[in-house]
Amino acid sequence: MQIAGAGPWELGVPSGWSFKDHGTDAAYLEAPDGTRGCYIKTIELKEPKPSAEALSDYLQRVHEKSFHDATSNTWKVVARQGAQDGEFFRSQLDLLDKESAYRVLSLVVSSASYAVQVTVHDYLCQDYERTKGDFAPMATSIRWAASAV
Repeated sequence: MQIAGAGPWELGVPSGWSFKDHGTDAAYLEAPDGTRGCYIKTIELKEPKPSAEALSDYLQRVHEKSFHDATSNTWKVVARQGAQDGEFFRSQLDLLDKESAYRVLSLVVSSASYAVQVTVHDYLCQDYERTKGDFAPMATSIRWAASAV
């Protein structure tokens, strides 16, 4: 894995993935063959949410709704989970459109004021268990960079 960063956050991404210009406010990295990629978006609130979990839940709800509203895909929530990790809350929203062979894994790590949302796409998800294993290290590697503290 190699380290990618956005603002005060960093995470491990598969070797060979590189930053691409996608014309959005989120950083985008893509696999060399273009079948996988991830968006990294940092968030800083002027007014904090009541808790890290509240911010994380809000971001995941908005993200899930946007996928259901903006695409013709038939998304199913495969998994939804979250847990406190020190001062941060980590959550995962796993969406799959089996017919289109398309998987999206939304990862959020947040405090009450700061968050990073990493959205990992497998545009050709033919083996869910394999992609699940491939993306697991990315999920656990997200952290507030020591140099930013």
